[in-house]
Amino acid sequence: MLNRPTQTRWKRLLTRFIREERGATHLEWALLLAAIGIPTLAIIIYGLMTLAGHYGLVTTMNQMPFP
Repeated sequence: MLNRPTQTRWKRLLTRFIREERGATHLEWALLLAAIGIPTLAIIIYGLMTLAGHYGLVTTMNQMPFP
């Protein structure tokens, strides 16, 4: 168990952290960029995997002899 001065100090730090608003704009921009950037990255990775699969299929078809 924490002693009394330590509990008071943590309570003060937590209260100050909750009331602080200086970084709110930066946090909002970071969340917005993450909401756009992460799905975009997933789409790019999926698209590249699809293109690689298609390239492999076309390459295989080109190497087959004509009947």
